[in-house]
Formats: sequence, C-alpha cells, structure tokens
Amino acid sequence: MRLPSISETLQNLVQVFDRLHVDYMLIGGYALPAYGLIRSTVDIDMAIAMKSQDPIQLKKELEEADFQVSFFTEGNPCFVLTNLETATEIEVWVKPDGITLDVECLRRRREVKISRTADYGFWIIGPEDFIVNKLARRDRRSQDEVDVLSVLENEKSRLDSRYLQTIAERAGVFPLLKALQKKAKQRWG
Repeated sequence: MRLPSISETLQNLVQVFDRLHVDYMLIGGYALPAYGLIRSTVDIDMAIAMKSQDPIQLKKELEEADFQVSFFTEGNPCFVLTNLETATEIEVWVKPDGITLDVECLRRRREVKISRTADYGFWIIGPEDFIVNKLARRDRRSQDEVDVLSVLENEKSRLDSRYLQTIAERAGVFPLLKALQKKAKQRWG
C-alpha cells in the first residue's frame, strides 16, 4: 500500500478550502523556497481567511477528507490538522502573526505549482507578508531571521518597499526589518 505524499496531502487540503470558498495561502518553511533558501521543515503552515464560512462545516469537511482537527475553538489564532494517512501535521492560522488576511494581503499572494509535473497549483504568501509574518512571530527564532535575510537577498529588486514598510510598522517589527535590510545590503557587497 502506497502512502500519499505531502503534496497529495496539500492537494486534498486545498480541495476542501476551494470547495468551501475559503481563501488560503501556504506560509512558513514550505513557502520559503519561492523567495529564499530551500531548507527542511517539520510541519506545514497555512493561513486561511475565514469570512462567512461556518467553522463547524469546515471542521466536518476536513474530517471527511481524513484530517484530524485539534484546537478548533472560537478566538484561537491557530488550529492543528493531522492527515490520518500520512501523519503530516498542518498548522492552520486564522490570525497569523504580524499580518492581516485582508484584501491586499490576499491579492499579493502567488499561485505556484507544487511540482513541474503537477497539474494543480496552490497559493503561497507574498514575499513582503512572508517577511513580516516571520519577524512578528511570538516564538521567533534565529532561523526565522535567516529565512528573512534570504528573501531580502533573493527578492531585493522585486519587493514593494512601501508596502513592506507599512505592514512592518503596523506589526511593530520595522526596526528589526531595517537592521536585517542593512545586514542583507552588507552581504550583497
């Protein structure tokens, strides 16, 4: 018996979100290769914009798609899904650190293919929101700053500086962003 891959797990999750018209985007380490370094990560992080969707219906649909749903309570910024076939853990953020899942944030996300052979794509967080989300984490680690430096270096000419400054100021991480931008410029030479 063949176990589904992580990409198949993501595809199943995305199909549930699409069916219920839930706006989503991949955040965290799985989004990083689109803008910065490729590195290993233990879990998958998704952000969803809950509008008028019924959370009970969402939970029911996720469970029918073989996801165990944990910590699914009103007001909680995150809940955890575990794919029962692969034991893949997915943190689903309703209120991701530092960013607001508003029209602008959702407009800036990017659709990518999971592989060259895949016939489907999924949404990932935009690079500016990725940076602020990483810097605003309550449990920020040095790895998060390394991730941000790689995005600043790889995306330097493509970043929307005005938008990045605005959301960094709103999240209270602008001084840290400026320090990392200075460090990135020094590394560029």
